[in-house]
Amino acid sequence: MKDDFFVSVSDGNGGEQVILIWVPLAILAHNVVLENGGYQKVGHKASLAVIQHGKEIDYDQNLSVRRQVIMAARKAADAVIEELGNGDVAAAVLEAVREGGDLLASAKASGITVDALETSSPENEPTGVGDNASSNLINVTLSKPMGIIFEPIGDPQECGVRILDLPRGGKAYLSQELKVGDELFSINDTKMSNLTFYEILEFISEEDDQNQFNLIFQRQDTKEMKAAMGRRFRNLI
Repeated sequence: MKDDFFVSVSDGNGGEQVILIWVPLAILAHNVVLENGGYQKVGHKASLAVIQHGKEIDYDQNLSVRRQVIMAARKAADAVIEELGNGDVAAAVLEAVREGGDLLASAKASGITVDALETSSPENEPTGVGDNASSNLINVTLSKPMGIIFEPIGDPQECGVRILDLPRGGKAYLSQELKVGDELFSINDTKMSNLTFYEILEFISEEDDQNQFNLIFQRQDTKEMKAAMGRRFRNLI
């Protein structure tokens, strides 16, 4: 459905716009080209490739937003190769558009408006999601399979994971305690926030399937999540 591809972004003047995901991703592709030494014409071609992909897909089909974003990212990278012949710039565009799409989709699922149309980071902002004192802790007990899809908070090699999705019908979804965006703090009194994405997945997989998992999540307030996601989006360039 086409509604799945609409995201809420800040317009830079204190307001919000609900627009197709291709618009901020096209801006991102253009800016990444310029930040990596490309010139305006190449940036224009990369952004146009993203927009054109959005125009060509059939929104009446059951489409995966993530898959379509990846396809748009590849087309933007191909446009860079064709126009500039620089694989490094193309790789930067491919990675940024893919990550930007994931970020926008995660923000939408969390009901967050991202400063996705801005390209400079405001000064004197907090440095990260976890530094907000108004965060809430949520305690829930689940058994395998828990029905939680995790994603790294930043780079997979950095510490911390949060909930990317709660599939309908899963134990976590049915608990009605958790939300997309909640950050995993601990499992069975073992701190998870200082482990990487892969270390956390390994920890979960090694636990006995019959065991109960006592999980504690940290939920950020909406204002700080919005600011943090905006910083992450802008830091892609």
